[in-house]
Amino acid sequence: MSRICLALLCGVPASGKSTLAAQIQDHVAQALPSHLCVLVLHYDKLIPAHLEQQLITQSCEQGDSLWKLMRIQITACVDHLLNVLTHGQKALTEFIRAMENDDDPSVSSPVTNSKLDYFVKPSSVDSALWERFVSLLRNSVEKTACCGHVSEGDLCSWLVVVDDNMHYSSMRYQYCQVARKYEAGLCIVHVACPLEEALQRNRSRAEDRVEDSVITAMHQRLEAPDSDKRPWEKYSASISGTSAADIQPLLEMVWEALMDPQRLPPEENTEEKVVSQYICSTSVIHQADQILRRCVSQHMAEAKGAGLSSTEMKRTSAELTKIRTSILNDMKHGKVTLPFQLDEKDVSNASKNTGSLLFQFVQALFRARIDVHCDCKVP
Repeated sequence: MSRICLALLCGVPASGKSTLAAQIQDHVAQALPSHLCVLVLHYDKLIPAHLEQQLITQSCEQGDSLWKLMRIQITACVDHLLNVLTHGQKALTEFIRAMENDDDPSVSSPVTNSKLDYFVKPSSVDSALWERFVSLLRNSVEKTACCGHVSEGDLCSWLVVVDDNMHYSSMRYQYCQVARKYEAGLCIVHVACPLEEALQRNRSRAEDRVEDSVITAMHQRLEAPDSDKRPWEKYSASISGTSAADIQPLLEMVWEALMDPQRLPPEENTEEKVVSQYICSTSVIHQADQILRRCVSQHMAEAKGAGLSSTEMKRTSAELTKIRTSILNDMKHGKVTLPFQLDEKDVSNASKNTGSLLFQFVQALFRARIDVHCDCKVP
């Protein structure tokens, strides 16, 4: 299986992300043609500025976030690309040919003899967006020297550069989940740029200009990568320029991320968890029963000390038994729930420890029920 790293470029529009992406691709093609293949996906090529503005306007008018939906579809495209790359360079070549020619690729499943899933357009992705994605991918492959002359066995790794603003960490986390799905590396490069400089660059653009207000708002809201707050952003860097000197340290970070890929958190053993919860729940009920019996005995002792007659003692005992039974039934059926978490160690000897949370809770519940049943009160 091919090794893959996702590199996310984040920053405000006109900060220099696209320039950096091109520099990375050129540098790798010249210095590491037999070790790394770089593919660059530009958000602005997938969703041009005029279309993005249209989506945002429609979302405001219709109350539905079409812009967010389109971003989710772009993430799905990247997910699909990683699926293809895990099958190697030949799969990528056949994928692009099949998508552009709308024909069946030669690769099929040896089990079902049907097209493999990575040769089928995701149903959730808009057809127009998918066509732009395939076209952008083909252009990126053409710019990547390694794909043209390196044999399948020599190609070691893929670097997929996603050039997008991604000013919110939640946007980047979507790609983290994709990386985990395919056990790919993940690194994030924040291209920092003073607001005025970004505004000036944007105004000098011949096309795809962005409203000043959009850049200003994004600059104010941008959440820079922070590995202390978000451990999955472990491999991240912030640069203030796009000089050639920045490339080598970034590539070193890429190699580190490749060697330490993202992985899905270990799945919980559902069966063991259910059994453990059942045991703990059963123990709680058992301990609550023991606590209630102690409460009943104590209350009966107080009633006897108060000089109640035998008839009154029998009536009090019957009422207290009803209260004990009703509390246990309410706990068993979830009508009474604990306002705190307990583990098995906390529960095991709760009935013998009057200072335990469970003992105090059950005792307070018992006394509250007695206050409702006036016949049980000790004079």
